[in-house]
Amino acid sequence: MGAKKFITKVTEFLGLEVMETTKKKKTLKKLIKNLENKQNQIHKSLNKKINKKRRKLLEEEAEIVSIHLKKGREILHELISDK
Repeated sequence: MGAKKFITKVTEFLGLEVMETTKKKKTLKKLIKNLENKQNQIHKSLNKKINKKRRKLLEEEAEIVSIHLKKGREILHELISDK
């Protein structure tokens, strides 16, 4: 998956907004930062006392975010190492 497609897919899926799409590296860095913030929010919510359905949804969302975070870091690393 290319960097542009990844950025578009993740921003749509998580409802994040990244204004600048001209520079791939800069956009990926912002996206990774947003994903890390999202992951921290999910973990804070999981530490609170919540019902089973909500916990399951949050755990699934945390897994998805961590996968996207890993993929984003890999793409960023590839872009940096290409130059």
